[in-house]
Amino acid sequence: MDNLAMTLLGATLTFGRLGRDLPRRTALIVAILAANLPDIDILYFLVGGPDAFVYRHATWTHSLVALAVLPLVIAGITSLASRLRFVPLLMLAGAAMVGHLALDMAGSWGIAPLTPFSTLRIGAGWVYSTDLYVWALLSLPLWLPRFAGVPAERVSVIALGLVVAWIGLLGGLSGFARAKAEAVAEAAGLNPSDVRVYASPFLPTRWNGLVSDGAHVAQIRVSLTGESVLESVHLRNLEHPAVRLAVATDAGSRYLNWAAMPVAEVICLSEPGERPKGKKAGTPGRLAVRFADLRFADPWLERKVGELRFDVEYQNRYTVPMRVTGSAWVTPWKRDAPADVPACKDAPIEPRPPLVAGDEDSSLEGNESATPADPQ
Repeated sequence: MDNLAMTLLGATLTFGRLGRDLPRRTALIVAILAANLPDIDILYFLVGGPDAFVYRHATWTHSLVALAVLPLVIAGITSLASRLRFVPLLMLAGAAMVGHLALDMAGSWGIAPLTPFSTLRIGAGWVYSTDLYVWALLSLPLWLPRFAGVPAERVSVIALGLVVAWIGLLGGLSGFARAKAEAVAEAAGLNPSDVRVYASPFLPTRWNGLVSDGAHVAQIRVSLTGESVLESVHLRNLEHPAVRLAVATDAGSRYLNWAAMPVAEVICLSEPGERPKGKKAGTPGRLAVRFADLRFADPWLERKVGELRFDVEYQNRYTVPMRVTGSAWVTPWKRDAPADVPACKDAPIEPRPPLVAGDEDSSLEGNESATPADPQ
């Protein structure tokens, strides 16, 4: 979750019982620092770029090891500097960090709490990364006591309880969203084997539904108060020869290990040139293999983030000497060619699945476009 929510969490804890026996300013500094410190792993991006941040964010600094160490460090330094009692500082810092991990665990990105012993990532997908309702609830201790005459300590307890209730409510709504997504996918001809839903921003009645049958992923714009719509059907395409080549690289394998619902698109950029006389081969053709994790492709916002593109060269679809020539993250401000080049008739790419299943000749069952072509 965003750092404004974490800062408000630290402030709310300060106004509660844990900050009662500490100077207000010191307690605020300790709680806000502890509530935001796990996100110090943004330094991965500054030092190692997008790769380091994407794969390491919410690992070490969000682990049980960090939970055992970082509050001790914060409380110890503060106690030495201010000569305040160590235990109240430790309890406040520990509670703030536990709150950070709990809020992140309720989100889509999730955390890897067992780092370095396991890469298991836990993320419920119930809460969007920026939740206005969490902001509003955690801000109550900052203003309500002044206007309502209610003790700040009581408001702090109420605010924390309401946040827990709100997240629990979203967890319950996610069950209804999952059922609606599965029903829409079944009506479109899929046999669901994996159904996931992720919160969308602003309204708790809107969800990003993802349903996979192993070969396809249907993305559904789930509405709990209106009609849910099949937004698109993606071919997972992980058996395509160019995709397998990309997955064989370190960057590709790490992406698939990180992604929750990955799909791959193979785009033809150019065909091979004619072989000049006396040469073994002409100018190689170029493909773009673009990976996407659909949990970060919100259908309500029509926005995709977290796409990784590989550049692949090939001679022709029959001899198939392919090689990966590079990879790069695709960002909203640095897009690559989004459309197929019509002239690429001899490229080893696959037809896209129907955007809406159920149209004439577009049933997913037995759809020939779902079968990767043999490049040999």
